Amino acid sequence: MCHGQLYQQRMKKAFDKNVKPRVFREGDLLRRYIHDPSHVVQVDDVQVRDNLTVETSPMRIEDRELKQLRGKEIALVKVAWGGPAGGNVTWELESQMKESYPELFA
Repeated sequence: MCHGQLYQQRMKKAFDKNVKPRVFREGDLLRRYIHDPSHVVQVDDVQVRDNLTVETSPMRIEDRELKQLRGKEIALVKVAWGGPAGGNVTWELESQMKESYPELFA
């Protein structure tokens, strides 16, 4: 038996020792789930690529900032992205965004 297997056995024993069984008593607030159609979330038709990524597009520019780096000024823009999973916000190089998405700067 190798060291890895011994380690796994020890970890399993320690885990099993610390797990406490779930105990439900009369009067606990447990209820059976009753299906309600309003609880169902409608999912849009999402196009997923082969590498399991999803296409997102920039929605708007929220902020601009100039960073100093080794004596150079670097222009950054804060971009709000929209996609099927909801939006997020990232800082991107202004030059790259102008090249890729000129409509944001019109």
